[in-house]
Formats: sequence, C-alpha cells, structure tokens
Amino acid sequence: MSDRAFRANPLRRYLLGVALGVVVPAIALAWLLSSFVLMRISSNIVHAGSSEVTSHVAGLLQQSGLATDMTGEAIVVNEPARGAADAWGHFGALAQRNPNTVAVRAYDKDGRIVFATNPGLVGMQPTPDAKLSAALTGKRGTRFAASLFGSPSRSYATFIPLKTVAGVPAGVLEVVQDLGALRGELEVARWIITLGVLGISLAFLALLIPLLRRLALRSFIDPLTNLPNHAYLEAAAKHVFDRHGRSGRSVAVVLLDIDRFKAINDTLGRRHGDRMLVELAKRLKGQLRLGDYIARLGGDEFALVLPGASEGTAYAVVERLADAMKRPFRATGRGVHLDASIGVALFPRDGIDLHSLLQRAEKAMYRAKSLRLPMRFYRHGSDSRASHSIYLESDLREALGSGGLEQHYQAICRLLTGEVVAVEALARWQHPTLGRVPTHEFIALAEATGLAKSLDDWALAVAIRELARWSRSGSNVGMAVNLSAQSVSDPELPTRVRRLLEASQAPANQLILEITERSALEDYESSAGILTQLEALGVRIALDDFGTGHSSLSTLDRLPISSLKIDASFVRGIGRRNKDEHLIRALVEFSRGIDMPLVAEGIESEAQRSWLLAAGVEYGQGFLLAQVATAAQALSASSAGTLGGHDHQSVNESTEVPPDVN
Repeated sequence: MSDRAFRANPLRRYLLGVALGVVVPAIALAWLLSSFVLMRISSNIVHAGSSEVTSHVAGLLQQSGLATDMTGEAIVVNEPARGAADAWGHFGALAQRNPNTVAVRAYDKDGRIVFATNPGLVGMQPTPDAKLSAALTGKRGTRFAASLFGSPSRSYATFIPLKTVAGVPAGVLEVVQDLGALRGELEVARWIITLGVLGISLAFLALLIPLLRRLALRSFIDPLTNLPNHAYLEAAAKHVFDRHGRSGRSVAVVLLDIDRFKAINDTLGRRHGDRMLVELAKRLKGQLRLGDYIARLGGDEFALVLPGASEGTAYAVVERLADAMKRPFRATGRGVHLDASIGVALFPRDGIDLHSLLQRAEKAMYRAKSLRLPMRFYRHGSDSRASHSIYLESDLREALGSGGLEQHYQAICRLLTGEVVAVEALARWQHPTLGRVPTHEFIALAEATGLAKSLDDWALAVAIRELARWSRSGSNVGMAVNLSAQSVSDPELPTRVRRLLEASQAPANQLILEITERSALEDYESSAGILTQLEALGVRIALDDFGTGHSSLSTLDRLPISSLKIDASFVRGIGRRNKDEHLIRALVEFSRGIDMPLVAEGIESEAQRSWLLAAGVEYGQGFLLAQVATAAQALSASSAGTLGGHDHQSVNESTEVPPDVN
C-alpha cells in the first residue's frame, strides 16, 4: 500500500479533531483565567490606591483649613478660618499637584456641587448615582472598585464622605484618578498570560500528538502484521467508491482465505502460525500496485481493494499473490506450503459498499474452495448455490451423526492375475431428498467447513469394523482408508486408530491409511512423527496421488511409506501424452530403487493396463479391474479372489465419482 494511501482521511480527520479539541479550549481557558486573575490584581491595586488617596486628600484639606481630622474612612470638616471659596481654591491648587489626580469635586449634603476643579460645574446638582448616594447617606464606605475589564473606563473615582465634628454628614468629596497606565500594563499582562497558556497547550499538544497517533493507529492497524484492519479498509474503500462512482470506473474487492490454517496453528503452535502470517502479509503487500489497499480482517483472512481494476486486472493481481505464496514458509526449521482460496467481487456491478462486496467475494471464495480452484469471481445467481451449500453442510453434519452415510469398496488388484490384494473404502451419501450426492462435492464441503476430520473418524470406524469381520471370515485382504490433511496433522490420530483396532480386534497389518503428498509435507516434522507412531502399531501407509504434490524424493524416503499410488491423471495420459508416460516410467524406477510397491489409479481401458504392465507397474485400481461394491458384495467377491470387471453402470459411476476420491 502506498504512503499516500496510508495517509488517508480517517486518521487525518481524527488528529485534526483532537488538535482543535485541545487548542481552542486552551485559548478560551487562558483568556478566562487571565481575566479573573487580573481583575483581582487590579481591584487590590485600586483599593490600596484609594486608601492612600483618602489619607493624602485629608492632609490637603487640613492644609487648606477645611478639615481638622480623619475618622475611619470619613474626613471631619470644619468652617475654614478664611473664606470658603479661598479655602477650596487653595485645596484645588494643592490637589492638582498630585500626578494621579484628574479632577476633584465636592458635594454638600444635598448633592449640590460646591467645589470643582472645573468651575463650570459648581452649583450643579447632577443625577446621583449609586456610589454618590451611598456616600451621602453614609450607607457605603469609600471603596467602590469596579473591574477595569468590565468597563472601557480608564479612570477610577474615590468618594470620601465629609462629616462634622458631631458626626453629621456634611457632604462628599470625589477624587477622580487616571488609571490608563495601569490598565495598559494589565492588558499586556493578560496577553502574556494567554500566550503563555497557549504555548503550554501547544507544547502539550506536541507531546500528545505522537501518542494520539499511536492510539489512532491501534484502532486502524492490525497489531500482528502491521497491515490496516477492517475499520481502516472500510473508511478508505468509501473514499475510493465515491471517487470511482463519479468516474464510472470499476473497483475490485478481493478476499483471500488461507486453506487449513487452523490445522497448521494446532500442529505447529500459534507462535509459528503468527510468524507465517507476518511473512505472508509482507509477501502480499509487495505484490500490490501503487494505490491499492490491503487489510487483515482477522485470523487467516485478508482483503484487498484495487481501485480502477477490471476482472482482467484483478486476475493479474491475484496471480501475483498466488505466485508469492508458492515459496515455502519457514516454520520450525522446515518449509511449510500455504494454499489460499480467493474470491473477487466488482464495484459497482456486484455491490456499492464494502460490506456487500465482501459478502459476495466470500461466496465466490467458498465456491472456489468447493471446486478446489485457487480463485473465483462472484457471479449473479451464485447466492442460491451458496444457500444450497449451507443447507447441505447442515445435512452432512446430521448424516455423520445419524448413520446417513454408507461405505462402499473398490478392489486393488494385481495387474497380471487380477488377484484382489486390498480394497479402498469409499464414502457414499444418499441424500433423502437430493438423491446421491457426488462424493467429490461433499468431500470438498467437509474440508471447507471443518468436517473432514469427523468424516475421517466415521470412515475409520466403519472400515476397521468391516476389516475385523472380514478377518474373522478368513480374508487377508487389506483395507485402505483415505485421510484428510486435518487428520494427518492431528496428534491424537494414532491413539484413535489404536483404540479402534483394539476394540474390534482387527489386524493392524491389514489396515492401510492413504494420505496425499500435500498433507504429508504440509507440516513434515509433525506428520513424520504421527506416521511413525501409526507404523509402530503395524499399520501400513500409502502415499496417494503421487506425483502431484511438492515433495522431494529424499524427503519421501524418510517417511514411513509402504506403497505409492500413481495419480489417475497420469494414467489418463497413456497413449496421448508422452510427458505422462515418461513420468510414470520415472516413478517405476524410483519405487524399484527404494523397494516400494506401486499402484496405478484410474485404469479404465485394456490399453492402459497393458502399457502399465509393460512399464513394470504391479498393482492397479480402476473400473476396468473392479467396480465399486457394497460391503457384502466386496466380502463375497474378495473371497473368490476378484471383484469383477466394469460394466456400463460402473463406467457411468466412474465419470460421476472419481474412484480416487474418498
């Protein structure tokens, strides 16, 4: 995924919201706090100043002969020895020498101005305000400090009550001070405080943003693989769909699911499973185009959004993803192969939002699993097939628990004589309403839904019970049972097989467990240990579909394998493809070199049998040699040494249900 794509809108919007949520409230809080603090500071300054002014003015009045003393917060006045006008004039001259004094006014007890530094005011009786009225009536003291920030005023008035010697109110003296300089200083202080708080907020935000980013990334990023998660993909996909919806271009949504990953986790342990997921995430991310998105949805599921991708483009990207998975993943010192099933849906053809597109990609993915294909595109009409699979899975579970399945048998014979040396147990399901369900269909369904091990347990129990019954009747024919990859990697498998053998008294050396190359090598160390325990019980191990997996001959030589089965696809190529014939000859040489019997599967013509005999293959299986039979038919025919050749019905059965599929 590109850096540009990684910086998509969700995270940016989140961090911007947090930044605004921190800075804006911090500025507002700083402004309110500074206003409150400075109001208290200015009030204290002015109050202190007013007391000082009161004392100073009382002294000036004494010098002018207008006052004799000061009692509390009031000035005691007397009749001046000289004329009142001269006394007040002398006082005014003294008062104006005070640099903080702007104006002085004296009121008599009726509120009439008897003195003012502005002579035009003398004799006026202004409308009394609350402060003046309180001072005249003696109900308030001299301190009437107003907030410098509650009013645009740059001055402050101190009202000094005047009383006679007998304490009778004689009037009020008003001294107005210019506090402009103080107000300016306090305004500067407020800005300094505000900017300081803002600076602290920004510094805090600078420390907070990386933490917030990490927290935000936790909500958008998968912690194991460091890929985006479902929440991030959903937000990014909405942006992509909006843009491409306007331009009319398609977008591919890809869902990738790792096959049998639970078995790998159970066998190797979660730690090794997590390592493989991390490595897989790196490989997948490395195959994307610029602008593509990838996310881990959880567990072993990954989703991709490919902007502007048609079916052809999506197919090319998926091919690159599949190629990246071909190299073995290292776990416990050995290479482990991972396979994936992939479903693809297209915007806007299959849906217009991520939820519906992922649903349809999932249906396509499960369709790919059921068909054993690496990928499928969603097709309209497949919903009904998906519903069919859901109901069929439920019916299969019920059939496993209620005896709704049957086991039939097909002979493995000597090609030269037709002698039956073993039979292979094959599951059959006669559905009560659908009729016979093709074996490959319900086997694939069991593997896709986690029922494969339950199906194996049922097949083992029935086959071992039949083997014991046949052995008691004197038959020495072997019984071959196919096992899925889920069972081969199950550490409890040897214990279950031992208990079944002991309970039925079946001969262990006549039980043959067939496994595929892929299941044997998927987790080599674990599989080798499990197979060795089975061999110790006396059970024989056959390698099925030989030649179709990823095995190396040296690796197979170290597994406790007792026989090899050539895949039917090579047998079908006899007489038609030289490559298949050369490969069969090479397998014959290999089996001779390690002294291991070779069985050819899917023999349906005399020409194939003759060619295989000439090439040195000793054993074979197929409808030319023996048809599929019930348990009673198989026991009767094996006692006679043959299960008979094919007829018209058996050929049709071969076409419908491949004999090499359990």
